[in-house]
Amino acid sequence: MSKYSDFWFDNRKTTLVDDILSTDDDKPVKKGKDLIGLAGHKRAISNFVRIVSGQNIPVNFMTRGDSYTDGKSVTIGSNINEKNFDHVVGLALHEGSHIAYSDFNAFRDARQLTKVRNFDMTSERSEFFRGMINYIEDRRVDSLVFKSSPGYKGYYHSLYEKYFNGKKVAKGLGSTMYRELDFESYMFRIINFTNGGTELNALPRLADIYRLIDMKNILRLKSTDDAIELAKSVSEIIFGLVDESEGKGEGQNQNQNGQDEENTDSEGSPSEDNNDSSSDGEESSDDGSQTSDSAPSDSDEESEGEELSERQEKQIKKMFEDQKRNVGW
Repeated sequence: MSKYSDFWFDNRKTTLVDDILSTDDDKPVKKGKDLIGLAGHKRAISNFVRIVSGQNIPVNFMTRGDSYTDGKSVTIGSNINEKNFDHVVGLALHEGSHIAYSDFNAFRDARQLTKVRNFDMTSERSEFFRGMINYIEDRRVDSLVFKSSPGYKGYYHSLYEKYFNGKKVAKGLGSTMYRELDFESYMFRIINFTNGGTELNALPRLADIYRLIDMKNILRLKSTDDAIELAKSVSEIIFGLVDESEGKGEGQNQNQNGQDEENTDSEGSPSEDNNDSSSDGEESSDDGSQTSDSAPSDSDEESEGEELSERQEKQIKKMFEDQKRNVGW
């Protein structure tokens, strides 16, 4: 069990009652569902949400489905047990931090936009734009909690290990998958910038986008409005690239460097490995992911990626869907 969860669980195999009442003839009893333990887990997670949000926020628990917040309550869609307690707490902290730091009205208004920069909003563009806002705002609020409440770091490490920094994600990043000039490919590679398997030469202008987001300095964004503006800049680049690949020729007025002026000299760093603790030559970034001293390679030489089996491809696709569904708001 993780060192972070140990505090919440009693791992003793016997109790004083066992010692007094047991006999030599006692046989092991098959364990059923520990309803008392489950109630304790839920109570602890609810307390985490109330602490991080600073409000008496109700937390709803479902055994499956999405984890999300509507600004008034938090819903956790996961079975809870000793093995997954840490990353579920991370999810709860993540959703609670949106209540504390995110502007839901700004996000609602952004969803209604019919135009972003020089681009009319089709359904595909709108979906991608909303995803970029989610991703950038997620990293911003996670960073705020990670830096202000160091006692929660372990839960954030567990969350990022579960959804972003794991070996399966790295496998997908190093594969032939998600290398097309389409929205899905860019979304997959952008939301996994914290993984050590990131390849910035997998798609055109991916290195520009990496530097534009500048993960290591994400707290330069002071509000949800700032996150939305950055999402517009990222989307503008990708809308133009996708249009060009489809022969639409739209979006020619985009910034040719793919960067705002204040970001041209800054560069962030994604996760170097999948460990919960830093090792020599590494430091923690604002959002809790491990960062190396140097950025990922962004050489001009394109990588074709590793061929995966059909089964592996299905696993990567499912994992990508889980990423998009479970760490949103």
